[in-house]
Amino acid sequence: MTVYWLTPIINQEPLTFGAGRVALPAVPKVEAFRQKLYDVHPRLLSMVKAGILPSLEEEDKDSSSCGEGTEPEWDNAMDLVWDGSPYTLSTCGMAFLDRLPSAAEQLALLESLNGDEGRTAVWTEEESMWIHLLIEWTRQGMPFLLVRED
Repeated sequence: MTVYWLTPIINQEPLTFGAGRVALPAVPKVEAFRQKLYDVHPRLLSMVKAGILPSLEEEDKDSSSCGEGTEPEWDNAMDLVWDGSPYTLSTCGMAFLDRLPSAAEQLALLESLNGDEGRTAVWTEEESMWIHLLIEWTRQGMPFLLVRED
């Protein structure tokens, strides 16, 4: 079963995904939310497949090892630290994260939802709660992403 996780990045070095990540319900709701944010900016809610993130141990790492390492349990209530013990970030994961907008860029886009771009979308109560959470994270300097766990 596919689960989507709104995930804050609480530290860049070592990469740390915050325990405050939130599982989003039902695929149609997630896709509708993503589309509305995509209409504001295509990279506002970047999504990565969880399976490409782990890699083999650091000394064995090469470009072919994407998705071959230890995978985290996304539903535990702990930070996920990608420091090699036990999770090592793959080169694919590094490349994806290098292209993420910064927290400041994401915050500016989220705040624009009160402007012309935001008025074109009708936000459900649930989506409004998610947007509020994303704004909280970015105001604390934490960029975010959507992780798809298959």
